[in-house]
This record gives sequence, C-alpha cells and structure tokens, in this order.
Amino acid sequence: MTTTVPRPTATMSADEFLVWAETQDDDYELVDGRAVAMSRDRKGHNVTKGFVFSALAAAIKRDKHPCTPYSDGIGVKTPADAVRRPDASVECGEPFDPAGLFLAKPVIVVEVVSPSSERDDTIAKFADYFSIPSIAHYLIVLPDRRMVIHHARSGASADGPTVLSAIRQTGELRLDPPGLVLAVEELFASELEAGT
Repeated sequence: MTTTVPRPTATMSADEFLVWAETQDDDYELVDGRAVAMSRDRKGHNVTKGFVFSALAAAIKRDKHPCTPYSDGIGVKTPADAVRRPDASVECGEPFDPAGLFLAKPVIVVEVVSPSSERDDTIAKFADYFSIPSIAHYLIVLPDRRMVIHHARSGASADGPTVLSAIRQTGELRLDPPGLVLAVEELFASELEAGT
C-alpha cells in the first residue's frame, strides 16, 4: 500500500513535482507551480486513449521511424516549469531512458477531450504545449464528435510560434515531422460503441 503525501501548499518546481508525484496514488499535473489533480477516466475516454496510442505506435512501426510512442502518465515539462501529462505522445531521436519521468523533446502530444477537460485542453494546454520548441503537433481528439483538431507548428517569430489548425473527421493525418501518416478513423473505436 502506498502512503499518500498531502498535496503541498507551497509552489513547486517541475523537478520537485516529479519527485512528489511518484508518491501519489492519483495523477497530477503541475500548473503555475501547484499540483492539480487529473480527473478519472470513464470507459469511453480510456478506450479512445488506447486507440490513439495504438494508431501512433502502428504508424511508427509501419514507416520505421526512430520514434517512441507513450501512453498517458509521462510528463512533458514546459519552459515555464509546468508539467503536463498528455494522453499520448511521441518522442523521436532521443535515447530511451526506462526510468525517465518526462520527455526531453516531445514531437507529438495528444489530449482526448472529456467534458471536464475540454476548456483546459483547448486553451491552456494549447499554449503550454506550443511553448515547448520540439512540439510540432498537438492533436485534440473529441470522441463524442469523432473529430480531431490538428494543430501544427508552421514557424516561429519573436512573438511566438505560428500554428496552423485543421479539423478532421475522416481521411489522413499527416504528422510531419516526423513523417507519420495515420487515418483519423484509427483513433476511434466504432466496433466497441456498437457493443461487438
């Protein structure tokens, strides 16, 4: 049985947070120096996260990219010292550290929207993720609408990154870099929804 250490009342750095978070039974993110509890998955949300991870892993394997897919729980640190935990992510060209708690250079991050997370996923996390220079793609997956919002970095200026957005319900998602291609339909579990 794990002993749960109470949530600190003082602010923490990302490194302090990662040490503290390892002692917790629940999942947290670090936002503005404070630990924020993540909500529990519902079945549909959890299944969609699994399909997203599987689709990314299959695309990496199929196209033989030197990338590693990750499911939820792996931290992503922002330059402002926040720690986010995307529902899925991909890192490319980095040595694999089996004991690592966060990604050094994530390229793709994915959030599967739930009713309680939609505002945070579409506004605050959008800004946090694109503050990380290595992130080229942020996918927001909306299971209820069977829709993906694909935000892709297209450049940068002194004012910040330039991001292009596309909304997809069918067809291909091209994630370049690193050069992955996957079908939008792969991200959703229609056969499970039908009860088969």
